[in-house]
Amino acid sequence: YNKVVKHYIDLGRIVTNLNERKYSSNIEFFRDVLLMINNAVFYNNCDSPEYKACQSLAVFFEQLVGECGIDLRRLSVRSKRC
Repeated sequence: YNKVVKHYIDLGRIVTNLNERKYSSNIEFFRDVLLMINNAVFYNNCDSPEYKACQSLAVFFEQLVGECGIDLRRLSVRSKRC
């Protein structure tokens, strides 16, 4: 995994960062969530259930954050392999 994913982040680290108030803006938090999703998309096989679940999660997260008036496509964290 570490050979494929260059910038590792997981949900536990994101929660810790939230609890320790390490994010200075919502955008930093959004970037980490997108990085986590994109890492999973990049790492997993295109036909795997994990890949498909991450794709769905990415769409859901973008819609949810979009309702707050933020366009996540401008954060340039996306990486596509398939």
